[in-house]
Amino acid sequence: MIFKIAHKVIGENNPIFFIAEAGVNHNGSLEKAKKLIDIAKDSGADAVKFQSFVTEEIILPNAPKSTYHIETTGKDNKQSWTELLKTQEMSKKMHSLGRIGTPESVINIAKQLIVDKNS
Repeated sequence: MIFKIAHKVIGENNPIFFIAEAGVNHNGSLEKAKKLIDIAKDSGADAVKFQSFVTEEIILPNAPKSTYHIETTGKDNKQSWTELLKTQEMSKKMHSLGRIGTPESVINIAKQLIVDKNS
């Protein structure tokens, strides 16, 4: 199977499409997000994947922190889980940095690869 992501051909006898994982390491900062993109580009990445969410859509308002987050960021009375996640949200401006596809399009490509591999 051969397909394109942006302007790069992917498939047998073609180079890999290297996606760097940045996650939430931007800490809600547009400047940090841009720096992560530059670092990924300098490392040879074709794309950078950030985690994107709206806090209120993924947790309950009074949800407690995990043990890991308590150990690394302090107890809930210092900063609640909701407050912590809010610092990790991407702004609309951050979303405008550039896209090569929606999460759904990436999932559809992955599903097609699985189907083709099992055929």
